[in-house]
Amino acid sequence: MEPAYNITGDYLYLIWDFRLIGSSQLCYCSNPSSAAEVCCLCEVPCNTCYLGPLSPSEIQVCSANVGDTGTMVRGFTGNGALPTLGSIMYNATNCASVTGWFGTLSGYVTAGFYQIDNSNPGTLSPKKWIEVGANGLVIGEGTC
Repeated sequence: MEPAYNITGDYLYLIWDFRLIGSSQLCYCSNPSSAAEVCCLCEVPCNTCYLGPLSPSEIQVCSANVGDTGTMVRGFTGNGALPTLGSIMYNATNCASVTGWFGTLSGYVTAGFYQIDNSNPGTLSPKKWIEVGANGLVIGEGTC
């Protein structure tokens, strides 16, 4: 079957999407009583977990441990005990920006690979890891 369009000429056109990638939690009300309830009474669950030290690759993240120097407790969106694909990782345990004597810290965890656990030092066997991308979005996960 031939395509419905005719391609001729000496040019190749490339189309690229330069929009910023982002992710957010969708909130909704099944039976709202007002517009204010839909817009203002939405709360996204924020859980916490321990992240091992930042690693640049999947191979290196498995050689570290939750409990090593650089381990931190961080907040994440999601319904499970640990972050999964699509979760958003925050520097603060309340899933907000952190402000202190150092100024305001970005709300999102730095992109890279992290081991994850519910306790410090880590007790999961096998070890679990996540890959965090732009804007704190979890874009990969696995086990060691």
